[in-house]
Amino acid sequence: MGFGQSGKPRLAMDFERQSGWSDAVDSTATLIGIDVGSFKTAVTSSNGRRAVIPSIVGWPKDETVRQQLGREYLVGNEVARNRVPMEIVFPFRRGALALWDTDSNGADSNVTRRCYEAADILLAHAISLVGPNPDQPVYAAITVPAAASANHKHALLKSARSACDAVMLCSAPFCVGYGAGRIQQSLVIDIGASSTNLSVLLNAHPSADQQITLPIGSDSIDQELLRGISASMPGTELSLNTARRIKEKFGCLPRPEQTAMVATVAGGPEMDVSEPLRQACRQLLPDIIEAVSELIATVPADRRAGLLQNVLLAGGGGQLKDLATLLKSGLALIGPAEVSVVADGVFAASAGALRLATSLSVADWSRLESSTAGFVKPAARKEPSPIARAA
Repeated sequence: MGFGQSGKPRLAMDFERQSGWSDAVDSTATLIGIDVGSFKTAVTSSNGRRAVIPSIVGWPKDETVRQQLGREYLVGNEVARNRVPMEIVFPFRRGALALWDTDSNGADSNVTRRCYEAADILLAHAISLVGPNPDQPVYAAITVPAAASANHKHALLKSARSACDAVMLCSAPFCVGYGAGRIQQSLVIDIGASSTNLSVLLNAHPSADQQITLPIGSDSIDQELLRGISASMPGTELSLNTARRIKEKFGCLPRPEQTAMVATVAGGPEMDVSEPLRQACRQLLPDIIEAVSELIATVPADRRAGLLQNVLLAGGGGQLKDLATLLKSGLALIGPAEVSVVADGVFAASAGALRLATSLSVADWSRLESSTAGFVKPAARKEPSPIARAA
């Protein structure tokens, strides 16, 4: 998908010329950008509202707890607030939704069914938080990993059907770049909780060889930090949540004189965990730098230096303090680099997805009916009126 001088996808403009439909603003639908993450799900709406919730659903484990809560299930922050025995499901964590085809991969059917149910609930709840008009159809652009499998896409579309009238799937790093106005020549590195997505943007939607998904993310740092502290301080017991808080407070500690003093036991003396923290934060870099090298090799030689000068860090992991500094130093092995961080690590992808959705005509959305990248429910279409466009 290329882009015209206005920054609008050429695909959308071509469809409009063929269909003869206008660009007039209509108010018959609510457009939504959804960034589906393994840790958090962010939503940005054309009505000006936005929300973010943990990507988690919980079911009470017995009837007594269910009656106590007065609810069949809890979603997002409700799970953390109600410390009762629950069956917890993270539907988007580490490709969980890709287990949809139980016949071919042997996945436990009960686990898969629960995962699907959680995905349905989570998407519907996230959308409800931005208050779409119940009398209007909902058109959503939903992010997927850069190298999302066909199974993952199939499963996500299936789950979205209960909450949306039309859906377009779009690469998460592409949405980040599109929302930031950095699609002409940039390299996006989107670090999530359980995966890191990289993509080359050269004024067009990236091809398959210009996108990479790595099975590492900010969760990897937390786990490595726990291992490092346990190895260097035998007998110390910390939770993953504590490790995450240490990481978020101190960051990557790029300078030797920096320390990270924490009390590893409640009420106990503070201890210096700077060395395990340094090692944990740096363990992402080799794989990311190798992936960047692979992506750079896919573009013409005269474009490579420009890409390295426009590296954009996104995602929750991309907000880690001083990570941009370390990454810049590591990329120097490939060539001189400049690394910047998106202004809003929470909503950058969902805002970009919404911006992409607003650029499409009704013909673009209609084309999704015959593709594997989205759908449009026939009842949601009101031809020849174009779909809603964000102001």
